[in-house]
Amino acid sequence: MARPFSTVKFGTQYVASDEVCTIGGCIAECAGGPRSFKHGTFRDWILELEIVLPVGNITTVGAKTAKQVSGYDLARLMVGSEGTLAVVTKARLRVCPLPPCRAYMMAAFGSVKDAIRASLAIACERLPAALELMDDIASEAIARG
Repeated sequence: MARPFSTVKFGTQYVASDEVCTIGGCIAECAGGPRSFKHGTFRDWILELEIVLPVGNITTVGAKTAKQVSGYDLARLMVGSEGTLAVVTKARLRVCPLPPCRAYMMAAFGSVKDAIRASLAIACERLPAALELMDDIASEAIARG
C-alpha cells in the first residue's frame, strides 16, 4: 500500500494535500495547489521516471540531472496522464531546501478587484509561496462547515 509523504520530509513544498497524497498519485494527476504559484506543479519537480508501457516494455524517461536539452521531454508528458500512457514504477524528484521560516497573512478586501490588485502588488514586490483568493460564496461555505 502506498504511504502518504510529507513535503517537510522531502522538501518539495508544492503539494497542497501532502498529508494524504502519494508520489504516484501526484505524478498521475500532476498535483499542484496554491504553492504552484511559486514552485510549479508536480511536473516541474520530476527529473526521471521508470515506466512500464502498455505493451509491457520497461523504459526510463527523463534524466538524472535538472537540465536535459536533447530529444522530447517524455517524462513531463507522462506526468498528468493518469496512467493512460504508461504506469510509473520509479521516480527521481528534484528537492529543495526548506525555507528558514514561514509567515502567514490573511486580508479582507471590499471587492474581488481590490484583492487582485493587492495580490499583483505583493507578487511584484516579492514572490510568495502561495496566494489564495476566497470570495464571499467560498467564505460562507467554509463557515457553514
